[in-house]
Amino acid sequence: MELIVNLFGAIFTAAFGVWAFFKPHATAKLVGLVPKGKRGYSEIKAIYGGLNISLGSFVAWSQTPEVFQMLAIGYFGAAFCRSLSLWMDNAFSRVGIRFIVVEIVLGLCLII
Repeated sequence: MELIVNLFGAIFTAAFGVWAFFKPHATAKLVGLVPKGKRGYSEIKAIYGGLNISLGSFVAWSQTPEVFQMLAIGYFGAAFCRSLSLWMDNAFSRVGIRFIVVEIVLGLCLII
């Protein structure tokens, strides 16, 4: 059962990357970015798309505790820094809180 939960986190990561790669406009809107021209959308495809596709795919393929933990630490780090940013920048929003919750849940899925 733990492996299924771990794999969910990895596959979700890769699937989000595929979505981000093919839907950069929607990804930009989701994360609150305003890309500048074609290069901006290329960056969204590379970072939100390519990075998530490669990380999620490798973790799902290797299925070792260390790589599941590595991706979990990445999600926990993102949640921590997002929390600090929301506080430091006085930028609290429902979307920001939702992202924190999703990052924590995915991190937990990956270390169960």
